[in-house]
Amino acid sequence: MHLLAVIFPQSIILWNAQPLRLYLLELSGLALGLWSLGGLVVLIWRRATQPCIRAVTSPIDRLILLLLVLSVVTGVIMAVAYRFGSYWFTGVFTPYLLSLFTLQPRVDLVAPLPWLIKLHVVNFFVLLLVFPFSRLIHIFTYPFSYLLRPWQIVIWYRKRSAASRSTS
Repeated sequence: MHLLAVIFPQSIILWNAQPLRLYLLELSGLALGLWSLGGLVVLIWRRATQPCIRAVTSPIDRLILLLLVLSVVTGVIMAVAYRFGSYWFTGVFTPYLLSLFTLQPRVDLVAPLPWLIKLHVVNFFVLLLVFPFSRLIHIFTYPFSYLLRPWQIVIWYRKRSAASRSTS
């Protein structure tokens, strides 16, 4: 939703002109944030409890997961604590991000915002810096072949210990 507000700010403003649609957008954003948080919890739990997955998890994977959790948690808290984010995002962050793209940053736009929102924004920039050094960069390097490739079957070859052979 953030990307839509940056690309089409006037459309978001027109959409939010009717209170029912504003509430619909806010509630759907909160629901998607909670859904993302649930997915991240499942992903982290799986990485922590499955030895095969834990063995191939690198420190950068852990950092990415931590940054994603921080981003989603701060986003969900903001959705609850600071209402109508889709409305003020178009008035504050769209001009701020456009000023960054034109290399004339307008920090005065985000300076008066609460610390939680600033943490959310700084976390996004840190995530943007770390992302190219993670395995997730494959999403952008070969997106179509990655999405359309056949399922991979992973077979683990390793020597079984004497204890596990005796129980088999």
